[in-house]
Amino acid sequence: MISFSGGILAVVWLSTICPAMEIPISEPAMEIHIPEDYSTIQEGIDAVPCTGAKVIVAPGIYSPDTNGEQYPLIMESAVFLKGEEGAELSAGTNAVEIQISPDSGKPGS
Repeated sequence: MISFSGGILAVVWLSTICPAMEIPISEPAMEIHIPEDYSTIQEGIDAVPCTGAKVIVAPGIYSPDTNGEQYPLIMESAVFLKGEEGAELSAGTNAVEIQISPDSGKPGS
């Protein structure tokens, strides 16, 4: 289980999503709120445009049993995953909770 402590959990940039764009490595203005905007974290991650967004996870337990969250979470775009204090990811018996694309990196790399 991963517990957020109110900070950024992961930042992922995948230059092949928007190869012609220079995306600054700073927190984007767009915010996606879980569960207000999308019921699962993965749906929020999938909705991030190539210009980036913060996916902010509200307090609660995010698991297959509570909200239908499926693991591992796949992060392949310009995502800032940020949890509010009290947000927990629980994959149950799965060993991997977050999978970051091996091709991810800073734009232009």
